[in-house]
Order: sequence, then C-alpha cells, then structure tokens
Amino acid sequence: MTIENQTTTQAISTPAPQENTQTAPIQQNTTPNFDLNSFFPEDIRKDADFERLSKNFPKDLQAIAKDYYHKNKHFGKARDVVKAEIEAELKATQQFKPEDYQIQLPEGYTIEDNIINTAKTKALELGIKPDVAQQFLNSIFEADKTLEIELEKKQYEANKQALENIKKEWGFDYEQRADTAEKTLMNYISPQEMDFIHTLPLNQKIIISKIMDKVASKVSEGSIGNNLKQITKSPEEMFNDILNDKTHPYHKGDLKAVNQVFEMLKKPYLQ
Repeated sequence: MTIENQTTTQAISTPAPQENTQTAPIQQNTTPNFDLNSFFPEDIRKDADFERLSKNFPKDLQAIAKDYYHKNKHFGKARDVVKAEIEAELKATQQFKPEDYQIQLPEGYTIEDNIINTAKTKALELGIKPDVAQQFLNSIFEADKTLEIELEKKQYEANKQALENIKKEWGFDYEQRADTAEKTLMNYISPQEMDFIHTLPLNQKIIISKIMDKVASKVSEGSIGNNLKQITKSPEEMFNDILNDKTHPYHKGDLKAVNQVFEMLKKPYLQ
C-alpha cells in the first residue's frame, strides 16, 4: 500500500468530530429583593409617619439607584435655579427713594439734622439698602453715645474736683465770696451774657468766680473805697438805692448821674 493510499484510508476511517448541540444557560442580571425598612432603627420605625412613608420606599437596589439619580437631578436643577436667582438679585441695581430712609435714633440720643440728612443723601447715592444704612448708623450712634457718657463722667469728676478745691481754698468764706464774685460780675456784663456764663461747665464758672473775687478784693483795698458795698450789689439794688437816696447827684440834676440811671432803665432786668 502506497503512502497515498494510507493517507486516504486514514482520512476515511477517522470519525468526524461531533457538534456540541447543548447551549449554555443565559446569565440573567437579577437584583435581589430586600426589605429597606429593616435598615431603619427601631425608634424611626415607631414614628407615626413611618408606615405611611415606607409604602413608597424603593423595593430593590435598582429602584434605589433610580430614585437617587432622579432626586439629585431634580434638586440639582432647583439648586442651579435658586443660585441664578440669588446672583441676579445681587447684581441688580436697586432704586431707592429719599423717603425710604427713615433713620431711627436711639432713645435719649440727639444729633444735628444736617448730619442725618447728609448720611441719607450719601446712602441714596451709593444705593445702600435702607436697613443696612440704619444698621451702619446704629453702630455710629452707639459709639458716639458711649463716648458722650465717658466725657460726661470725666466732666463730672473735673467739676467735683474743682468745687472741692475752691471750697478748700476759700474755707468758711466760700458762700460769701462766691456771692460777692457773682454780684461783682453782674456790674460788668449784661443779663444775656450772665445767662450764657451759667451754661458753662462748672470748672470754667469757678475760674470766672475766682477772677471776680480778686476784682472785688482790689476794690475793697481802697481804689474805689466805700463803693465796694455798692459795686457788689445787684443792678436792681443799686437802682433802688439811687431813687431812695435824695442826696444822690441824680436828684440834683447831675448829667452824669442822670445818664447812669437812664442806662439802668434800658436793661431788661429793670423793666
């Protein structure tokens, strides 16, 4: 047998491979069901609304994934909308009117109207919200009020110390010398000027009293002599003395004395 015949014989005698007709089972992508309620602690499961809300809980992992996706998608859009609205509101130029700025002052606090009006005008010019302007001014009012209280305390201490010093300096004669100083001052100034002096701080009035005390002292030394009693009287007392003193040059027609009485009559405190 030739080699060719052997090859042909082997080819014929060799059985053909059999085809596998069995098919592999198809893998199904199934998601196991589970009880989502079991993940909640007992105190929440006992809540009055839990039974009602749990009916809508997802029943499997796929449902949970869908629920998570849709909720984030929904709230993400809502967040973007809110963010855009806020940014638009911040960028928008608000128009205010002068009457929108009704500045309220703290109780017991006073300030010049022109200062308030200047603040309103500037706030309107810069487009500052009225409530923000009020808050800003409140901080200024509070700081100013605190400073005013501190200054009043310092002024009170200064007045107290000045009064103690002059009482110590004048001793038992304090009341008499203070009265003499005031009456002496009244002979040199008008009633309006005296009213202004009364508005000065106490320590300044004490300085004026000390000056007039020295003036009265110089008068008593003899430069005007017995006229000290007259110069330390009030203008009303001096006017009445002239009218009652029949020996006064006024009653004799002395021109200088007549002019003196005439000037007295022009002063308001004699009317």
